[in-house]
Amino acid sequence: MKRWRSGCEGMISVNSIFASFAGALVAVVVALTERTLLIQICVFLLLVAFLLFAHAAEIITDAVERDDVLLYQQSHLRYNLGVVLTLISIAL
Repeated sequence: MKRWRSGCEGMISVNSIFASFAGALVAVVVALTERTLLIQICVFLLLVAFLLFAHAAEIITDAVERDDVLLYQQSHLRYNLGVVLTLISIAL
């Protein structure tokens, strides 16, 4: 087994955990705050982060099927962008 493939299952789990975290934050922010422009930006960033985490997990499965390490690296770029958007949303 190639070295990069050994971490795929763990990364799929991490992506799903972060996706559920972003989704839960959307629910909390929408339920407990007023509808201001700043809150709408936060919700938008969290929704984009949720989609990035879900897409990153899908790319990981495609990378394993195709045995493509570059595709696996692309999934990490999406994951990292999702983390940054989530942190920016929390900071706002």
